[in-house]
Amino acid sequence: MARHWAGITWDRAEAGRGTLCALPAAVIIPAVDVTLGMVFAIATLPVAMLGVPPQRGKRPRLGLVGLAFAVSYALGSVTGLQHVVAVAALTLLAFAGVLFSVRKPMVKLLPALLLPGFALGMNHPAPGGFVVAAVMLAGCCWATLITCCWPRTHPAAISADPPDPESDPAAAHRAAHVYAVMFAAASGLGLALGYLLGMVHVAWAAAAAIFIMRPDPGLLASRAVGRTIATFAGVVAAGLLLRRGPTEIVLAVVTVAAIAAMIAVRSSRWYVAGAGSGLIVLLISGVSSTPEFDISFAERLLETALGAGLALTFGVVIPAGLRWLTGGRAAADPRAPDPALR
Repeated sequence: MARHWAGITWDRAEAGRGTLCALPAAVIIPAVDVTLGMVFAIATLPVAMLGVPPQRGKRPRLGLVGLAFAVSYALGSVTGLQHVVAVAALTLLAFAGVLFSVRKPMVKLLPALLLPGFALGMNHPAPGGFVVAAVMLAGCCWATLITCCWPRTHPAAISADPPDPESDPAAAHRAAHVYAVMFAAASGLGLALGYLLGMVHVAWAAAAAIFIMRPDPGLLASRAVGRTIATFAGVVAAGLLLRRGPTEIVLAVVTVAAIAAMIAVRSSRWYVAGAGSGLIVLLISGVSSTPEFDISFAERLLETALGAGLALTFGVVIPAGLRWLTGGRAAADPRAPDPALR
């Protein structure tokens, strides 16, 4: 049963699925290692956030998505060793990913999921990034297993409107290329600024821009506002919790609850899932050391705002200017990717 309030949808069944996906973390955190358990919990998200396919035969394919995400993360950890190469690779992959996702719907997750994985891998240069990628793969496999066993309790939501048969193919082709350029520019510039500003987490701004970007300016603006506010709330909540010196049991409960909440609200109109990821990431930094938490606190806020600003600039402001200059010919492409990943 789903409840709706002010643009936020809370699906109780999805909350239960999210709880089961994060449940191993509740064991790993107190019994093995706090950081490992939290990373495992976050690692379930690439698969868990995609929902439950109504056809059981298609559910095991989610494991391939998890594998692709882990490989992308590992490749990013290697590419990030060379800054110039990393910026160029992310920019080119962002541009190509949008165009491929428009022409071939089967690869629509490339810009929405695999590209963020590639970017985030640059935060953990190899060989350390390989360890995180392995944990990511384990988390995705567990989330796939849970999803395969999960009953379908309501009809699948339609993830995108059908293409308009009367749309001008030439205009749609032109608009797709314009959006691909804007998407690539926001991604590449976000990463470049991470390096130029000497950020420890160099890819957070780029990843925020990638997660926020959409071809619909109205949707993009709401996602920018939603993610920025939600991330701020999650980061502040982490700081307040850490000030109380939480036990490992408390950290385990909070981690599982955060993942469950992210899955429960994944279909909301407002993009609020960033609160959960911001909370867990800052808790990971906080349990490592106070200086690391202080750095992560500042960078998470700054880079999220920076990524949102880049998304608004390249997704709203510049396209509006282009439409004004071209008399409306650079309109958004209705066939542009609008993936289910929130």
